[in-house]
Order: sequence, then C-alpha cells, then structure tokens
Amino acid sequence: WYRLCRKITRDKLLAIYDMSEQCVDEIMKILSDDVIIDECVYRLYDDGYHMIKVADNSVLEVNIPQIIDGIQVISVGQESILEVNPPGFWECENLKKVRIPEDVKVVGGFYQCSNISQIVLPSTVTEIVSDAFYWWFKLNNLVISKNLQKIGSNAFYGCYLMKSIYLSDNVNCLEEICFGESGLEFVKLPDNLKHLK
Repeated sequence: WYRLCRKITRDKLLAIYDMSEQCVDEIMKILSDDVIIDECVYRLYDDGYHMIKVADNSVLEVNIPQIIDGIQVISVGQESILEVNPPGFWECENLKKVRIPEDVKVVGGFYQCSNISQIVLPSTVTEIVSDAFYWWFKLNNLVISKNLQKIGSNAFYGCYLMKSIYLSDNVNCLEEICFGESGLEFVKLPDNLKHLK
C-alpha cells in the first residue's frame, strides 16, 4: 500500500480532492521517502538510502552521512537505478570537498565538478559508474578502494592532471574510454581483468 501511495502525484490530489495546495504539499512530504541533509537529497530503496541529487548545485562542501535513521547510505549518484536526471552532483562547479563514508558501494554523478582536486573512496566501493568524475580538470589525487571491481565508461574522462592510478587485482572490468583524454602516463592492468572495452 505504501509503495502504491508514492505513485500519487500532487496534480492528482489537487484534481480529485478539494484541498488547499498547502495541505496537498504536506501529504506529498509524508508519502515521500526523500530526505534532505546538507543540500543533498537521499531516497530510501529496499537495499538502503541512495544519495540521488543535490537540492542546490552551488554547494561548496558535502559530508555524506553513513547512516540515516538507522539505515545505511549505499550509493552516491548511481544513475542506473535512480531515474533522476541529472543524478548526484552534476555540474556542481563550486563544490570543493566531498566526504564519502564507509558502506557506500557505488559512486557516480560527479559530472563536471571541476574544482575538486582530490577524493578518497572508501574501501567498500565496488563500482565507479559511467561519467562519475567526467571533466574533473583539477583532480590530481585519487585514492581508489582496494575492493573496486568495475570502472564505467568515461568515468575519468578529461581528468588532465591525473598522471597515475593504482588498480588492485580485484578490478575485473574497465569500460570504454574510462580514462579518455586524461593525463595518465601509465596504468598497470590488473591480473584479474576480464572485460576491457
């Protein structure tokens, strides 16, 4: 019943029932699983909270919480499941610092965050999705999770200052041009690599 209620739109409530707009807005808040913390919108799915987008793309610094209401945050900007466009921190050109906590498994949605020079991915991250760090002009220091398994297409496209990257042997999939137009001078391919597109 609760999931069905989430499909009720604001316009439907206004059209069917004789309610004030303020009353309808309050009902929509109750039916929503979205939580806003520090300008970031989190949505609850069956497997945990997902950071889906920013409410204000002029945000300067973000600390993603590890837990919201006792439930883990497990992804940041995971476009494939979120049905949110654009996901994550797309075009947050003023963003300078992001802290991603342990338990996050999938990272993406940092398209054109061109003022960040470094990021540390927690050891729990297993996937960096497509376009995750696209056009990070200043990125020069990246700490990759030892448990990382997959890097999506264009993930580090245009990261000119990134000269090297260490990939653990757990990485088994590198999608097309994941390091395209980057400054990489050398990459040692992991021994367990199965998919190189």
